[in-house]
Amino acid sequence: MFTRNFSARVVLTFCLVILSVLSIDFHKHATATATGIFGYCASTDQSAAYVTQIFDFGANPNFALDTNPIQNEYFEYLKGRFDFKSNAAYPTACPFFDTISRAQSAKRDYETQMRPGHQIVEVEWNYTPDRSQWANQVPRPGTPRRIVNTAPVDHTFCVSDPYQGTVYFTGPVMTPPPVAMYQWSNGFTQFLKAKYSFQERVYCNMGTTEIARRLLNAHLDGARAGGKKVVETDWKYDASQAASASRPADRDEDREPAQRPAAQPANLQARDFVFKETPRATAYCVHDRVMAAAFECDCLRRQISAYRLAHVSDTLSASPTPLEELFKGDKVDFKSCVQVEWKFKMAVRGVVRSQGSSEASADCAIQKFHALLVAKPYPTQSKQILNEAINACK
Repeated sequence: MFTRNFSARVVLTFCLVILSVLSIDFHKHATATATGIFGYCASTDQSAAYVTQIFDFGANPNFALDTNPIQNEYFEYLKGRFDFKSNAAYPTACPFFDTISRAQSAKRDYETQMRPGHQIVEVEWNYTPDRSQWANQVPRPGTPRRIVNTAPVDHTFCVSDPYQGTVYFTGPVMTPPPVAMYQWSNGFTQFLKAKYSFQERVYCNMGTTEIARRLLNAHLDGARAGGKKVVETDWKYDASQAASASRPADRDEDREPAQRPAAQPANLQARDFVFKETPRATAYCVHDRVMAAAFECDCLRRQISAYRLAHVSDTLSASPTPLEELFKGDKVDFKSCVQVEWKFKMAVRGVVRSQGSSEASADCAIQKFHALLVAKPYPTQSKQILNEAINACK
């Protein structure tokens, strides 16, 4: 009797082990081949590459996925968590794929490329999608469409760099236009100096009610994850104080007339011109999504500045070459400004996929687009060259 029961228990245990192994294997296979929209986010500085785990973007496949909001949230998290700073137009990238296995493979390739010169830092950040944005959208089946956010950009928040282990913030609060962001930054800085002897920098940003909330929360979540204390200041912007602070001093009618300054040398005048043009040159690139993904905007700006300083007579003439003409690329060589290949692939993928390209077509189009841009590095033709690449890969 004992022998028979023992044998039965052995057989039962063996069956359970086999079922467990098969279950684990099936789960791994299902995970690797699951379909949807999956990916990761990454960013680099001089010494480290910050990479998230693979996550589900939670996107509706009937809509074109715009990764900019995701990238912006990730950037805020990195700033709060690691005091991360970057002057790049797109400091983070969040490539997406139609299967987990492809996303995992792309992430491994990225880490392999970055490992020789960077420490790989696994970041414990995950994007929480806002599924409510699809609630009233009814696209045609199988036709990707872009979601248009019509909510007003009328909420502002301010947040500080960490000072003595503490991050200070205020908002988001309703701020009807017009809004002078530098006045907000100055006002918040003066408040922190007076109340907390604050000695670092602050920055302020605007968005819709939801976007402003998400950006601020991402930054604060990162700060807390980095062991920093977070303090809500409840500071309120006072427009009357800002206006008073910016009002020019009363004119002294008895003072001696100002002496006319000597004329500046031509090269210094050209530098003046470049300094004033820099914000417009940067904005010209940043506001063109395809251009900013394919080129390093700061590099484009530097090349244009170099052209201005090398052609002083044109720069200081009554009608200098328009900025828009220089961005065409026939006067300035922008080949060195095309993003390095790994960053190019990450930044451009979202743009290509948002136009409805399949995964295989997207890979082809990205490679084709890079080759065409290296041959014809013309920033203002970026969209045209991308469409040429996409059509060639259909």
